[in-house]
Amino acid sequence: MPSTRGRPSTTRPDSFDVLTPERCLGLLAVTTVGRVAFVGAHGLEVLPVNYRVVGGLVMVRTSARGTLSELASYAGEVVFESDYHSSVTREGWSVVVRATSSAVSDPAVLEGPDLARLVPWAMGVHDLLLALRPHQVTGRRISWLDADDVVIPD
Repeated sequence: MPSTRGRPSTTRPDSFDVLTPERCLGLLAVTTVGRVAFVGAHGLEVLPVNYRVVGGLVMVRTSARGTLSELASYAGEVVFESDYHSSVTREGWSVVVRATSSAVSDPAVLEGPDLARLVPWAMGVHDLLLALRPHQVTGRRISWLDADDVVIPD
């Protein structure tokens, strides 16, 4: 039998959990980077974004002239994904949000305190705020640790 010394076991991890939608939104609230996927003018697009969850909506700032601006009036489904992993503790999670998208124009929302921390990493003008309204939220957590040893924020 070949040696597995220095390599992780290929057996199933101790903990593989399907997460509730509430837990998924809680995890999204503590991260700031995700990916948006949709079928754009040039085919399938998967783009990294900074985001913030506000009132159950995934909010994204972008340029009114960029690729993501197509989502301001997009009729199709948008998929948003964010994840976390640690090579040290061999744990991680992934959350997938299926949503519709729209531009936000309400001044109370645009100037509200909940969006103050939504600062895109990309340079340039970010004059368009998009709201992704979830209709399905799913997630998974995987860990090689005992479930009692892993802390997932609520």
